Formats: sequence, C-alpha cells, structure tokens
Amino acid sequence: MPKLYPISVMMSVLFGLALSINLASAQEVGLDASDQTLQAKHQGVIPVTLRQSDTGWELLRDGKPYYIKGGGVKPGLLAEFVAAGGNSIRTWGAKDQEALLDEAHENGLTVMLGIWLGHPKHGFDYGDEDAKNRQVEEALAYVRRYKDHPAVLLWGVGNEVEIQTPQDERIYKQINRVAREIKAIDPHHPTVMVTAGSASMRLHLMDRLCPDIDILGPNLYGESIDRVVEQLESLKIDRPFIVPEYGPPGQWGRDDNTPWGAPFEPSSTDKARFYLRHYASPINSRSGQCLGGYVFYWKYDKFNRAWPSWYSMHHHTGEAYEGIDVMRWAWTGRFPENQAPQIVLLDSPVKGEIVDVGYASTARVTALDRDNDPLSYEWVLSPDHEAKQTFAAVSAEQWITSGGGAELEFRVPDDAQGPYRLHVVVRDGRGKAARANVPFYVALPRVDASTHLISSESTR
Repeated sequence: MPKLYPISVMMSVLFGLALSINLASAQEVGLDASDQTLQAKHQGVIPVTLRQSDTGWELLRDGKPYYIKGGGVKPGLLAEFVAAGGNSIRTWGAKDQEALLDEAHENGLTVMLGIWLGHPKHGFDYGDEDAKNRQVEEALAYVRRYKDHPAVLLWGVGNEVEIQTPQDERIYKQINRVAREIKAIDPHHPTVMVTAGSASMRLHLMDRLCPDIDILGPNLYGESIDRVVEQLESLKIDRPFIVPEYGPPGQWGRDDNTPWGAPFEPSSTDKARFYLRHYASPINSRSGQCLGGYVFYWKYDKFNRAWPSWYSMHHHTGEAYEGIDVMRWAWTGRFPENQAPQIVLLDSPVKGEIVDVGYASTARVTALDRDNDPLSYEWVLSPDHEAKQTFAAVSAEQWITSGGGAELEFRVPDDAQGPYRLHVVVRDGRGKAARANVPFYVALPRVDASTHLISSESTR
C-alpha cells in the first residue's frame, strides 16, 4: 500500500528547503544601460536580465528578483493558475500567441515563449544550410513580432531537438546561432535551450557549443531530476538552469512494466508527491543556481491522447487533481479550502495480468477525503490508449455485472482483445477528483505457456 505522508511532514520538508536569496555585489549579464531600459519601458518591454554574484545566479525582471513558479497552461485557465500562486507559463511554439500574451499580462503572468525548431526525427536536416537559414529567419520573425510585449520573460530556443541524436554537434551549433541572432535584435530577454533530460553528453555539448544560450533548460521527469545538480557539478558547469518541464515518471524507461510492455501509471495521489518533491529539491532548494521551473501539464483537453491520463493535472471533465493542491501550497504556503480526494489503493486480480475473454473479476478502490466530502466513483474500461490506441470507453452494460461504488464485479467483454486499462475516477462533488488505473491484457482462450501469458484459469 502506498505510504500517505501527513501534510505537516510535506510542509516541513518544503520549508526546510526554501530559498534564501541574498545576492549582493552583482554583475549584470547582457545590455541594461539606463537609456536602453527607459526606451524599452516606453515601448512596453519589461527588461529581463541575469545577474551573477558570489552567491550565484539570479533572474531580474524590471530590476527586481524574479523566481519562476511556472506551468504549462492554456488560455482560459490563467486566472485559476494565478490563484494557485503561479507567475509564469511557457509555450512550445511562437505561432499566433498574441491572445495568450495579452491574457497572461492581464493576469500578471510572464511567458517563456517557445520557438519551435525542427527535429531530425521529423525530417529536419541539420546538414542542409538552406533549411537552417530559413529556420533562423522564421525564428527571428517571431522574435520581432513579440519582443516588445511586456509579458515576454524568456525565449525557449527549441524543445528537445536533440532527443534522438544527442551527440549531433550541428544541432547545438544551430541552436546557438539562433540564440545569437535573437540576442542581436532583443537584448532584453535571455535565451534558454530546452533539452530532453540532463545526460552528461547533453550538458557538456550545450555548455561547450552554446555560449549564447543564457540558461540551461533540461526537461526532467521522475527520478532524473535528482541527478541534475550532481551532473552540473561533476562537469564543472557554472551556469544557471531552469526546469522547463517537470512531473511524475514518464512512460518511457520504466522498469516495472507488464510482461507485454505496458507501463504502470502512478495514481494522481502518487503524482502529487512527485510534483511536490521535485519542486522542493532541486528546484526550490538551489538558490543561486536554479531559477525555477514549469510544472507539466496544468490541463490537457483532448482525451483521445495518452497524455491527458498520464500528465494532465486536471481530469478531462474539469476536476482538479491533488497535484494542483500541492503546487498551490508549494507556491503560496496555503492549501485551498477544498482539497482533492486521495486514492490509497486500487486493486484488482487483473492488474498486470493476461486473461481470457469473458473472464470474471472484481475491483476495489480505497479513497479518502480530508474534507469528509461524500465521494462518487466512476469506473471506465477502455483499450489501452498508452499502447497508441484511441481512447474509447466500453459501455458499462457490456462489462459491469454488479456494484459500481468503491467496489464492483465485472466480466471482460467477449469481443475484447489486446491491451486494456481499468480506470477509476473518484470525485468529491466540489470540483476535485482523484484517478488511477491498472493495465491488463485480453488474449484469446488458447495461450502458449512459453510466452509467459497467464490464462484466466491461472488467475482465478
């Protein structure tokens, strides 16, 4: 059974790792002459600079210290994000972002504006000079379009461009070229290179080949975030970093998959602990080195994709999971008046097993609510959308035989075959929810024992 940590323990951990900022005797990095600053303010720009002192690095916005409490957030949810204590959002591309920038500014938010650069895995050739020249011009067109908007905080130059070819030096050199050209026309906003993790090769090449990148930006999930500071120190890299994406462990590289390769997804309760732990350390505990981060992802709307189940901090029908609550506490020191339910345990004999069509089984969820709200339960059976299948729920009449509250009995439909997931959503009726699922595989009745598949007879 997962261990539930008391709120007091989580609070003491986070407060014990809180920032202590005292950056004196600073040396500004970049252009910040008084005449340029006045001119920029007149144009609407709010200048952003980096400052380094004996105690480390600091981000300044309009001359004042600025620590990023960020997230990936879509238009329409910005007011909720502000209420939770967030102060900055990020995008992955810069196309048609005027409305978002305006809404962000109206809500007192800044934006790390992403500039999407082509990936080799999508066919972009970093050996094609003409293509690279066009790439630079397209990036600069976005910069010219948005650079004077007061909501702009940083330029995110690319996103995981090197993900499948981390050793390709041409990618790093091109990203540095884009950053250099950006800084030539916009001296008021630092540049960030966003990489797929913090492997030593990536950090080394970024540090060596990207002098015009002001801030390192490794996306970090699960346990990988615990190693970034150690890696930077071992490589003797004295540069600031942010975490442009952080969250629970991803589907990739997990060592607890089912025999057919399906990943076990953490419950929304377990994910909340990852958000909190990652924010506590290293993001909020490395004063002078880490400038903040962007939690991933506030809400995905399209439920036919894998990510709404795995990464969204809201249910697709709008209810907020516990991750929203813990980030509000991390950013403000206060929990909301109404907190999300927690799932202590979801159990079923089919969990991680391969069963026959028609197999009869049970499922039970143990949940609690700190506010003692009455809880409702929704059970959903669907083909496994993590296996690249479209999410499509099976109607309850086809599989639920009895129950439907915290416990139920069910029968695998006769026409089912392949990977499936059994989901449960627990709601408090006041806009909060918890979610968990278990994977299983439906095979035809005849199963070859040499494949290590478990038939229905052996799982009863």
